[in-house]
Amino acid sequence: MSRRPAKATSREQVRKQPSLSKTQASARSSTSTRAGSKASTASKASASVKSSTSKAPDAPKAEKKFELPALSVMPKPKKTVSELARLKKKTIRRNAPPGEDLKCMKEILKSIRNQKVTVHEFISLIAPSTSDQGDVLRSVMQEDLNSFRTLARKVYDTITQDNSDVLLNQQMQLSEFYKERKTLLDAKMMKFIEEIYAMAPKFDFDRYAAEKEHYLLELFPIPLELNIEPEELEMMKRQAAYHRLQWLRSEGERLNEENNSLKKRLNQLKQQHKDEIGKMQQKEKAAEAKKDALEAAEAEKVETLEHLKESLEQSIINQEESLRVDKDKVLLDPSKLKKVVKKKVVKKRRPPWVQETAKELESRSLQESQASEMATTSAETSQASTSTRRSSPRQPTPAEDVYVPPPRPTQVAPQAPTQQRYGRRAAQAPRDTWSGFR
Repeated sequence: MSRRPAKATSREQVRKQPSLSKTQASARSSTSTRAGSKASTASKASASVKSSTSKAPDAPKAEKKFELPALSVMPKPKKTVSELARLKKKTIRRNAPPGEDLKCMKEILKSIRNQKVTVHEFISLIAPSTSDQGDVLRSVMQEDLNSFRTLARKVYDTITQDNSDVLLNQQMQLSEFYKERKTLLDAKMMKFIEEIYAMAPKFDFDRYAAEKEHYLLELFPIPLELNIEPEELEMMKRQAAYHRLQWLRSEGERLNEENNSLKKRLNQLKQQHKDEIGKMQQKEKAAEAKKDALEAAEAEKVETLEHLKESLEQSIINQEESLRVDKDKVLLDPSKLKKVVKKKVVKKRRPPWVQETAKELESRSLQESQASEMATTSAETSQASTSTRRSSPRQPTPAEDVYVPPPRPTQVAPQAPTQQRYGRRAAQAPRDTWSGFR
């Protein structure tokens, strides 16, 4: 019911507007179609919402009540359905604003579908059919243009600045390069001018520019060719050949002398080399003889050392054998055998226990009383050094008489002399007595 008056007003506005050309009408219709597409979608959405709301009372359904069990937590209510409904209400366009011609917009959009139209042309075509005469579209277009301008300035300003810096540096380098080249060329030019004036002090550059070859021939005339006779030419050739022959002879003599001197030097070096080789051979022979003599002396000393070691070992063995025999003779002599005499142990009398303990207790009490008196009279305390009597240690009881057999004579078996290895200090002494189990 609310859309009908809007349509009537749009039709009345179309009737009141003057007749436009076909292109303008088509452009307006296409723009109106594009701009009205959103309105159509919004109207469809509102229609669907209305249909859904209208269908709801036709088929009422009994809602099931859900009861929570005892001691349970209440669930949070879901807000998705209410949020969706709120968004739908917000997006739905229920009524077109007054003064907006959707039909004309559609026709404009249809007419410019396959044509290239600028933004300004599109706004000028579609502005009469809008409610605000295209003010919002122009403001949006202006904002887009301003944002694009700022972006382009940001991008292209940096690019132009970089390019200008690079070009400026190149220009400065080129100017410096050409300045250096100019100075070099000026120096060269002045050098050549000085050389020209050195050869021709009265040289005229203007005349040289006007008459180049004639002026040069005048300054530096070319001498005419001399007519030489054949006999003189032959004489000149013979003279040149003679001079060349003389030079070759002198050069040959010089080379012969140099060759002879080099040969003499070579012979001297060969003789010196032979002498050095002879000296080296003599030194090698002397070193070999010295080495042989040292080796022979070393062998003799080793032999003498071995003989000395063997004789020392033999003398030690013989001396030990003779000493052992003498000891055995002395021990086996019956006259010198000692008789075992029983010794009587004298036991000392020990004082009774009661007297000793009484003496110790008295001495301890005396010491304690003295220490307490000293502590009360003076602050300094000195530890009294008292000697306590100790009971005499018990003497060991005498051992009982035990039969000791007489010692037996030991016989020493002669042993072969041990061969000592080279490099050892001394041979191991022989063991000729049994020392028992270890």
